[in-house]
Amino acid sequence: MEPELRDAIDREELRLYFQPAYSLTDATIGSVEALLRWDHPGLGILAPSEFIALAERSDLIVGLGDWAIKEACRQLALWRSNLEQAELYASVNISRTQLERGDPVGTLRKAARRTGAPLSRLALEIPAPALAELAEEEVNRLAGLRDMGASIVVDNVSDPAAILEPAAMLPVRALRIAGSLVAGLPDAEACVNLTREVLDTAEQLGAESAAQGVETPGQVHALREFGCDYAAGFLFSLPMPADLLENSLRGHVRPAQAGAANGDQPDA
Repeated sequence: MEPELRDAIDREELRLYFQPAYSLTDATIGSVEALLRWDHPGLGILAPSEFIALAERSDLIVGLGDWAIKEACRQLALWRSNLEQAELYASVNISRTQLERGDPVGTLRKAARRTGAPLSRLALEIPAPALAELAEEEVNRLAGLRDMGASIVVDNVSDPAAILEPAAMLPVRALRIAGSLVAGLPDAEACVNLTREVLDTAEQLGAESAAQGVETPGQVHALREFGCDYAAGFLFSLPMPADLLENSLRGHVRPAQAGAANGDQPDA
């Protein structure tokens, strides 16, 4: 599959699907997570689990990651135009390998400038285990997002103590509770305790909190009771292509506050 993946960008086979996160307070869509898909001509739509490991073992991960960042910026700019400057955040996944071999921060800056997408509404998303293992130089590189006005989303957080030190040095916008913890709500005591710890850590960092993998009303009730801000999962919506999501966004996105458009510059 490597030669096919190598040509996937040129053949325009890559797609972004988007997973919306809903406010547990007013049910509006506050953010979307951009998820890479490969529309393989013979195998159909492939999820990242089926090709990202291959990309990371080769030299393809940087090109795929850069494409995803650029496409997310283009799409966010389009939504803000079509939805009259809605206050919508978009996050794009990056891996440690991508950070080591490429420059996702620089790519985000250039893509935002080119598309007009506001950096204040964009975040790079990194898994908590990868964040916990970052070298000081890598943390410093991500810290450059602060000067740009962009931010970090920490994904799959199950051990908040492990990411507290590096997260405190970064412009963290949100911590996302691991699906493995959410799956144990509301009955598993260990999951309840760790979920509360993640929420406490988010508050300590001055960040929002979100939950992924939400599938039952009981999980929603527990998360709302604990004070979680946002939730995403199959109970609310499957990941979907941009055109389908735009229909969902109408009427479910918080409108921009007066003057917000003037404060959201494409670059800083």
